[in-house]
Amino acid sequence: MANLFPSIDISNPNSFRNIPLFNLADRCDPYIQQRTFSMQRSFAESLFAEAAYIGSKGTKLSKRVDLNVAPLPAINDTRPLAARRPYPQYSYILDDLGIASCHYHGLQ
Repeated sequence: MANLFPSIDISNPNSFRNIPLFNLADRCDPYIQQRTFSMQRSFAESLFAEAAYIGSKGTKLSKRVDLNVAPLPAINDTRPLAARRPYPQYSYILDDLGIASCHYHGLQ
């Protein structure tokens, strides 16, 4: 990579073109809840059975969202992609939001 940290001229908005921006201002603390439940049963001296449920739920997990997505064009809209973006002077604007979740359910 030739220039890992490109120079930016604050007074010139064109110097921000094609430079990714990233925001962590409203980041939430993620957490995971885990649960288990199991039952064991002995039917005879040499016969044993066990069943278990395991599960987890993640809340406020990290999800990166591009805030500069161009809307789908109308049928007669011939503008290029960059011109349809909310902030056409930037390529993409990543925001890391704590809005994702996950679920897992298992039977053993």
